[in-house]
Amino acid sequence: MKWRILALAALLVSFSASAAQIVTLSWVAPTQREDGTALSPSEIRNYRVECKADPSVADVDASTTFPGTVSSGDIDLSTFLPEYRSYTCVMRAVDTDGLVSGPSNSVMLQKEKFPPKPPATVTAAK
Repeated sequence: MKWRILALAALLVSFSASAAQIVTLSWVAPTQREDGTALSPSEIRNYRVECKADPSVADVDASTTFPGTVSSGDIDLSTFLPEYRSYTCVMRAVDTDGLVSGPSNSVMLQKEKFPPKPPATVTAAK
């Protein structure tokens, strides 16, 4: 019998105010497989985040995983995303047999460049 995981119920994104561009992803774990049978939290190995600059292409530009025991995690966009641009990201659940769910809803993440801070304590002398 082949099992398939249902897609994640929701992927939520909250942004921190940190200059390091930390983003917190949170999600609701699936509780069923595609055939309607129950899925125990202990059957989820991990959650995989996949980000693409162009969602119409197959290649993933950046990916990372979170343990199956958590329902949120932080990503530092300044090191995670390869370029300064917007990315469409989805999450997939991976079970202990290696079966992968369909994609969650998508979220947009953007790596930003910040200008330098202004000079401090400018003085003039004659």
